[in-house]
Amino acid sequence: MSFPFMDIDDYRRLHPEIGKSMSEEPTANAPSVFNVRRTPAQVVGEVSSKGQNQIGNAMFDDTEEVCKSTGVITYACRARLMKFSGEGRSRSKKVAKQKACFELIKSAIEMDRYLEFLIPANSKAEAHAMLEKIKPEDEELNSEGTAQPTAQPVNWVGKLEEFCTQNKMPTADYSFSQSGPTNNMTFTVHAKIRDTEVSADGKKKNLAKTAAAQKLYLALVPQVAELKKAQDRIEGLELGTEPEEDEKIEGILGKPGVDVSQAQTDPKPQETLKGILSDEIRFLANYDLKYRDLVYPSTRGRSQTLLTVKYSKAPPQPIKNPDGSVSTPKVDKDAPSAFTYVFCGEGEDADLARDEAARAALLHFLTLKGPREPSPATPAPSPATPTPSPATP
Repeated sequence: MSFPFMDIDDYRRLHPEIGKSMSEEPTANAPSVFNVRRTPAQVVGEVSSKGQNQIGNAMFDDTEEVCKSTGVITYACRARLMKFSGEGRSRSKKVAKQKACFELIKSAIEMDRYLEFLIPANSKAEAHAMLEKIKPEDEELNSEGTAQPTAQPVNWVGKLEEFCTQNKMPTADYSFSQSGPTNNMTFTVHAKIRDTEVSADGKKKNLAKTAAAQKLYLALVPQVAELKKAQDRIEGLELGTEPEEDEKIEGILGKPGVDVSQAQTDPKPQETLKGILSDEIRFLANYDLKYRDLVYPSTRGRSQTLLTVKYSKAPPQPIKNPDGSVSTPKVDKDAPSAFTYVFCGEGEDADLARDEAARAALLHFLTLKGPREPSPATPAPSPATPTPSPATP
């Protein structure tokens, strides 16, 4: 005879007499008066596996979130105990944990299981009223609607320096200026790393420096993240696809042996690239060229630039046949209508790095498969003229 496995909570609901001493009556260790000096975390700890009145093992999951617009760090804590759960958020890890435990106990009250958390109440309403006495205090909100920093403030200057060290970047260069009367002076701090520069104001010099470091850190993080994502496409491979190995490259005019030396010798590759993409026979006019100078240097300490090229091929032109008729070329409906490529270039400065990225793009477009102009249709072979048979004498 086999017995199916059943969750302990389901078993208690089906057989209430088993857990009657815990679910319907206060335990012997439960206080007759609710102790309001305890915190929600202490209440959960008393009924977890570490306490004497254990009903399960409490588990906590902490995560850290950073607001991209303000740079405010928020901690999220999720508490779980059997089928009860709760979540809390705060600028402080401790406050987030207290809020999570408060919501956990609140969920237990909603399930009519408050006696298991040593709350000597006779109803849900009474249990909620007791729980409100140990509710964590809400953080005060400032004029922007964000929580005031109740936790230790973030050392943005040190965090920026650590970020630069990890990514092999030069440290920030700070410059200070001040304005206003002596009794109401305002300090302005400019922070710069290569081509990225920000500024911040403050009533104190250290506060202005911290704000500038925060702005610079938030500006650098997405640039470095984008560079790391583009490393796999550094040679200009199409995003999201892989080239076919057996695909033949015909060249810009549909002829073999195209000379691609122009990509390396062109003195103005950026202008030449625009000229190629402006060809209305091959491309639509909605092309887009975007250069992004990166602060992340190459392994040789040179400037780097990412060039993103977005374009769409123009529909094929009608073909004029030798007999005067016009035929429409076949169009692959499954072929993509738009393309996005990323090219990278490096140089002694940002402008030379852009030229190298444009040359990499030129090399791609000079060897792009497909004729520049539609090829004329191959004339049909003329019927063979029958040879007259010799006359019979």
